[in-house]
Amino acid sequence: MASIVSGDRFDDALDRALADARASLESDLRAVTHELSDAAVTALASSAEALDRAASLADVLRGLLDAASGYADRVGVFLVRDGGVRPWRLNGVDEHALSSTQVDHATTFPVVVGGQTVAILYAEGGAPRAGALDVLTRYAGRLLESRTLHLALGIAAP
Repeated sequence: MASIVSGDRFDDALDRALADARASLESDLRAVTHELSDAAVTALASSAEALDRAASLADVLRGLLDAASGYADRVGVFLVRDGGVRPWRLNGVDEHALSSTQVDHATTFPVVVGGQTVAILYAEGGAPRAGALDVLTRYAGRLLESRTLHLALGIAAP
C-alpha cells in the first residue's frame, strides 16, 4: 500500500523536482545556444513561455507542435499508448511517417513523462534544428509531468 505524503512534504518534493528540471533544461538550453543566433534564442524562449501558458495537457502538445513548426518544414505529434503509436496532430507529415524509410532529414524526439514515452515529436524537411527541438520536447515533457501530477492531486497548476 502506498503511503500518503503530507502536503508540506509533497510541496517541498514537488518544488525540488521542478527546480531540478528547470536546472536541467537551462543546462540543455546553454548547450544548444552555440547553434542558434540571438533571434533564434529569443524565439526558443518565446516558445517556452507559450508552453508555460498552456491550459491543458492537449494545449502543451499543441504548443510543442506549433513551436516545432518554426524549426522544421513538416512536423507531427504521435501518441504512444498501449504499446502502439498513433498520429495525433500532423502538419504536412504523412500518418505513416514513423515507419517510412524514404524520408530524408527526419528526426524524432520522445516526449517523456515519469520515465515513459507518451508521445513522439517528428520533424522532417530542410535542416531541422535538433538542439532546439530537443529542448522544446524535453520542456513539454516536464510540463506534462507537472500538470499530470497536479491533476492527480487535485491542486491547481502553477
